[in-house]
Amino acid sequence: MEKNVLYLNKCKKLPVAIGIVCLCLFTSCSGGGGGSVSKNSSAGHTPFVISIPECKIGSLPGCYAHCGVHFSYTNTSTKDVERIKISCMVYSDKNGTNPFIGSNHILADFPDEGISNNIASGESRNFILNLDPYIYSTPAAPFFIDYFFVRKVTFTDGSTFEDPFGTYHVKSW
Repeated sequence: MEKNVLYLNKCKKLPVAIGIVCLCLFTSCSGGGGGSVSKNSSAGHTPFVISIPECKIGSLPGCYAHCGVHFSYTNTSTKDVERIKISCMVYSDKNGTNPFIGSNHILADFPDEGISNNIASGESRNFILNLDPYIYSTPAAPFFIDYFFVRKVTFTDGSTFEDPFGTYHVKSW
């Protein structure tokens, strides 16, 4: 009889232990682990709003000759933005086919190196990512843009917002 009492006591503790483990897993996997912020930025909130990227085929003089990705960026921070770094994956179809000979992961800085063109607090700006350097022929249809996100924002005061894992990503399909 004593063994049964001991066994029941262990069984009563088991649901509590499982609950504690689930709570730890839930809190470690939800929210909070996304973007990191330094020097007075609001933790857990992005200092921007980005549009869904749109791939366009054709020529846009001064931007690209064959293909480009268009997106807008709105600075929702109280600080001016000096530069942003974006990251995305490019596919030729919804099955995830790589349209390039090399990697289909693209990193790009805006504005281009050497151009000083800050984005003021509250300002929206349209950007175009030139895909010409990655293609070997003009695509028949626009590419699918997946896992598009702002990897890093550098403010004019030297502070940064970083989302190295794409917690705040968008896709075009």
